[in-house]
Order: sequence, then structure tokens, then C-alpha cells
Amino acid sequence: MPAQAAPLHVNSTTQIYELNSVVEHLEDKSGQLTINEIRDTESSLQWLISRKSNPNFGFSQSAYWFRITLINQNHAAARLSLVINNPLLDQVTLYKYSSDKLLEAVETGDRKAFSQRPHEHLSFVFPVTVAANEPLTLYIRVSSEGSVQVPLSLYDYDYYHHYIEEQKLIIQGLYFGVLIFMMVFNLFVYFRTKAASHLFFVLYVLSAGLLLAGLNGLGYKYLWQPFTHFQQHHIAIFTALSGIFLSAFIYRFLGLQKKKGSITGRLLLIVIGAFILLLLLSTLIAYHDSVRAALLLLLVPLIIGLYSGLKKWNRDGSANTYFTLAWAQFLIFLLAVLLAKFGIIPRTFLSDDILAWTTLLQVVLFSMALGERMNGERKKRIQAQKQIIRMQGLHKKELELQVKERTAELKLANEQLEVLATTDALTGLYNRRHFLNQAQQLINISIRHQHPIAMVMLDIDHFKEVNDSHGHAAGDHVLRELSKALAMTSRQTDIIGRVGGEEFAILLIDATPSMAGMLAERLRGAVEALTIAFEGTPIPLTISAGICTKTISQKNVPVLDMMRCADSGLYQAKEEGRNRVISKPLPETQQG
Repeated sequence: MPAQAAPLHVNSTTQIYELNSVVEHLEDKSGQLTINEIRDTESSLQWLISRKSNPNFGFSQSAYWFRITLINQNHAAARLSLVINNPLLDQVTLYKYSSDKLLEAVETGDRKAFSQRPHEHLSFVFPVTVAANEPLTLYIRVSSEGSVQVPLSLYDYDYYHHYIEEQKLIIQGLYFGVLIFMMVFNLFVYFRTKAASHLFFVLYVLSAGLLLAGLNGLGYKYLWQPFTHFQQHHIAIFTALSGIFLSAFIYRFLGLQKKKGSITGRLLLIVIGAFILLLLLSTLIAYHDSVRAALLLLLVPLIIGLYSGLKKWNRDGSANTYFTLAWAQFLIFLLAVLLAKFGIIPRTFLSDDILAWTTLLQVVLFSMALGERMNGERKKRIQAQKQIIRMQGLHKKELELQVKERTAELKLANEQLEVLATTDALTGLYNRRHFLNQAQQLINISIRHQHPIAMVMLDIDHFKEVNDSHGHAAGDHVLRELSKALAMTSRQTDIIGRVGGEEFAILLIDATPSMAGMLAERLRGAVEALTIAFEGTPIPLTISAGICTKTISQKNVPVLDMMRCADSGLYQAKEEGRNRVISKPLPETQQG
């Protein structure tokens, strides 16, 4: 026969009573037993002594009965408060018996209106009066679609109402005050930066805060008290919303929207879709099934967040450190809560109130990670601006050294030297359009200052044979190597452009006809001596060049006239056997 628990002796000096060995419980698998049936067959029922103050039966369809016998040792009646600190229980009924007489039956639970509770507290609080020298037996029937966790406590009436409940409300106020501060702060940051990660973070904090408010009873008391039906489904609804916004926050924080082929990104989008489906079905399926599905599904973004944080541990500085720590501590404690919800481990502080505090810590760490990310991006922008300023200064100084007193006349604006618009993609030299613009400006300046100037047009000999014999990749390689040789052999003041397939033009500033001939011959010799190999095969290379020189007296000379003049010398060099330089003066008739 099962052992019977000893009665609990109450007095006027004790404020908190230990219930571990004085509470008995009975499982009613059918859920149909009445108090009269319990009383009539009491001696034959399998009552078990609850060795824990927080009995936890997990998700169960059974009803559970609890029995406590109280004896008052005082000469006056003792006023007590019996507390069940789980506001999510669907049905809770308390029967008070003195001897064989039913003194009172009180029925409550979160399926009933909040105003029908014996006391409008966050938890289920029952006033209990024990007459002097007269035993009082309490029977408590509990059933719920959710996790059946029944943390029983017994307090002195005045002590509980004037201290415990007041202290609980103060702590809850401070807790939700911090959550609201984090939410408002990041909302302001979102309005300023328009960063989607801050918006999803705010929505996550809001949904998680409402979930926690529902778990501890604040939501039902202050937010949706008139909506009893909503109270039955709010856990699944807010868990799904938290999962949606948490997954979206991870997606944006990790920048997965920029990585179209990311497996992690696709998985998070699938999880978001699953949470949305669960949200739509939450009021249509059984409460315990929707809650289980939401809690298990919530593990997916948590594991993804922790994995992604550990994978990038050494990147992004302290922002990623805060991000990873947030996931690590939250996942550990959430697993404890899940194990408690499923009845695998006892319902203790570690697996109950710790969920609220670990969520708060997670929110704080996330907020710090977002702040560090924002500071890092700001530092990068400042560094980039400094680099641009420094490069602009160096470029300006280089131009001043090259052109000296002619800087005011040249005015080659830095901002117009855009790489894609001014250079040839293959060789890195000026493209035809930019070369013509630059060359015409320099020709005009040389005419104004009466300085000599010359134009060189050169072409690779037998370039078609290179493409036919070795392929176009070899031809491109030859063009690049030739461009490097031209750039290294020319003077810094000369400008070089690729004006055709294998045709190049060079404008020689301050170059007399004899000087232009020497420079062109030096270019030709350098190319002839060049050793070019492609995939292990040597490719010999020579060029033919034509020079056009103008006299100081010639005015208004178009650049195209000088190019045509130099081009005629180039064709003559080709006709005379290639690998040579031919110089010609600009005809007097070719002046604009």
C-alpha cells in the first residue's frame, strides 16, 4: 500500500512552508474522476508522495490530483496563500475539506476569465484559512493541454501579498523596462540607418517580450484579459512570430541576402515559411501539438545562428563575438526549458525563470553586436574617405611635378579619369577616345607655348600569324606584354593609347624631330629584344613605326591630322620590310 504523507503543521511564525514531503499526487489517466469518487475510494487509490515542490509531468492528457493535509497548532485561525506558479494551466480546481465536510470548491485556470480568479495575481493564488486545532485537507485537480507543471508553494497570507507578489511585480517591471528600452533604441537606429537587421531585431524583441509576458501571466492580466480564447493559443502564436523575426534577423545580420546560393540562407527562408504556416494553423490544431512544433522548429534558427557565429569567430571583430555568445548561452538554457516542458528534467529555476533572463541577455548581446557592426562600418567609411583624400593628394602632387608651371592650363580634372571610361580593358593604356581628347589638349598647349611635339603610330608585325598559330589568348598576351614594354620605355610625360586592334599611338611632348626619332627607335629596339613566351612557346616580336613631327610655326593642328601623317610613315615602314621607323613632317596643308 502506498505510503501516506504526513500532515503539515502550520503556525503564526512561519512565512514560507516546505511542501516536498507533505504533498501527494494521483494520476487520473481517464480525466473523469470526480472529487466524490476520489473521496469514496481514497484508501485504494495509488497516491504517491511528491518529493519535489515543482511536480512536472510534461505534455500529458491525464488529469492530476494533489492532496495536502494541514493542521493548525495555534489557538487562532491561520491565514495562508496556496500558490501555483504556472499561469498557463488550463483547469485548476481546489477543494477544501474539514473532516468530511466540503467547505469550498474554487475553479479557475487560464480557460476562464481572469476576473474569476480568487485573487487577480499573475499566478493562481488561493486563500486558505485553517481553523484552530482542526485539520484541513486540500484537494487540487489540474489538467492542461500544455505542459503539466505544478509548482506548489504555501505562504503566510500577509507575507505573500505584501512582499512576494510586490517584489515579483517590481522585478518584472525592471525586466520589461530593459526590453522596451532595447526595442525603442534599435527602432530609432533603424529610422536613421534604414538597416533591415535593426527592424527585424525590434520585431523579434517585441514578439519575444509578448511571449514572456504570456508565460509569466502579465499578458493575460494587462494586455489581453478580455480575450480568453486568445490566451489558449498565444504561446504558439508568439513563439512562431519570434521564430519568423529571429530567422529574418539572422538572415540580414549575416548578409545572406547578398549570397544567392547560400545553403544557410535557403534553410532560413524555409524555416520562415514553416513558421508562417504554423502561425496560420495555430488556432486550428491542438494547442500541445502547435506548441511542440513551434518549440522544436525554433531550434533550427538557434543552431544556425550558433554555427554561423562559430564559423566566423575570428572575423568581424567583437560584433561576431557578441553574436556567438548570444546564441551559445541562449541555446543551452532553451534546451533546459524544452527538456523541462517535455517532463525530462524537473521544473526548477534553471529551466523556468531563466528563460526570461537568458532572453534578456540574448537581446542585450544582439544589441551590442548590432552596435559594434554599425561602428565597424562607420570606421570603414572613415578609413575609405581618408584613403580617397590621401590618394587624391598624391595624385595632385604627381600632376604638379609633371607639368609644373603649366598646371593651370592643363586642368586635367581628377574626377574625369574614370578607369572604365578612359582606359583599354586589355592593356591598361588609354583607349582611343580618351587618347584623342588628351592628345588634342596637349597639342593645343604645345602650340600656345611654341614647344615641339611629335606623334608616333606603331603596329605589330605579322600579328595575324600570332593569332592563327598560337590562338587569340596568345595574341592578347602579346598585346599586354607589348603595352608593358611601351610604358616602361616611354617617358613619363608621354601619353600612350591603344587606338586599334594591334595599333598603338604615342604623343611625345617637348620632342624635336631628332629626339622623336631616337625615342621611336629605342621603342622598336626594346620590343625586338623582348622575350615573350606563351605556355612555354617563345613568340618573336617586332614592330613598325611611323613618326609625324610638326614645326613650331604650324597652328591649329587636329590630332587626327598628326595621326594620319604618322600612319603614312607606318605604312611606308611596312612596305620597306617592317621592323623599322619612318619619320615624316606634318604637311603644311594639313593644318586646321
